[in-house]
Amino acid sequence: LREYQRALVGDPVADKTLRNAVGMVFAAVPAGTFTMGSAEGEVGRREHEGPPHPVAITAPFVLGVFPVTQG
Repeated sequence: LREYQRALVGDPVADKTLRNAVGMVFAAVPAGTFTMGSAEGEVGRREHEGPPHPVAITAPFVLGVFPVTQG
């Protein structure tokens, strides 16, 4: 994971995809801010989806694209 994080430093691109040695696919998540949650009155909104609030990602990271299960 640290190898991929180092690759992102200085070039965090949201749509960049990476693969590890066993073929797992990861997506780069850049540092930045966004608003999480839905506004009251939004069609289809559920109570647990609000209120909207700012979120800051302080360091870029990679996230697995597919779920991993133990079987």
